Order: sequence, then C-alpha cells, then structure tokens
Amino acid sequence: MCVVLFTVDIHYIEVLTVATSVCLSVAGMMCAVLFSADQLFYRAEILNVVNAHCIEVLYVDYGNVEDVSVHRIRKLLDVYTVLTAQVNAVTIYACLIEM
Repeated sequence: MCVVLFTVDIHYIEVLTVATSVCLSVAGMMCAVLFSADQLFYRAEILNVVNAHCIEVLYVDYGNVEDVSVHRIRKLLDVYTVLTAQVNAVTIYACLIEM
C-alpha cells in the first residue's frame, strides 16, 4: 500500500500540467488532489461540485474532507485505482461517557 500511495505524489509532481487537469467533475469520480496542508497529491473522491471553481473532495486514504479549487484536481491514472480506499466510514452509536 505505501509504495502505491507514495508514488501518487511523485507522479503528479512530475506531470504538474494543465494537460492532466480534470475537465469534467462529477460526484463519485476518483481523482488526484493537491492537498492544501502539505502541497502533496493524494487520491480523492469528488463528493460535491460546489460551483464552477470549487469541488468538495474526500481523501480516500485518510478520511478528511476539503473544498479545493478545480485547478488542484488531476485525472487519476488507472494504476492508482487498483488499491481500494484505505479509510472506512464508521458511526459510533449510543456512546456514553460517565464521569
């Protein structure tokens, strides 16, 4: 897993061009996104198209959600879709903490 996730950023830094940008963004689509906190690329799923300039994404290997500029999104190559998402959504039900 680590090798695949590590090479995602290396590949997209090397080809950081408009040619790899996503032209059509739809909810559920997988993509590579430049994360704002560290300026590295990670695999993500488009959750919502906020407007023509902003997309809400879920980083599928970490679980965080971020609104990003369409300029930070790239087409995800098939080689990076082989590994399934490494995050699982959970809900904690009726968790009570007594003090």
